[in-house]
Amino acid sequence: MCGREPNFELTAEEKDELSKLIWDDFLTMTRSAINSKINGKRFCWSSY
Repeated sequence: MCGREPNFELTAEEKDELSKLIWDDFLTMTRSAINSKINGKRFCWSSY
């Protein structure tokens, strides 16, 4: 990890948004977010 405590608490809005996703879609978005961080780009979840 990055040397800080993880924050696993989600808002009701975040939980609702995640509950609408299919697992494969979630994995695709997560991979994109990781790759964007690696490449120095900003990632926006709402773009999916």
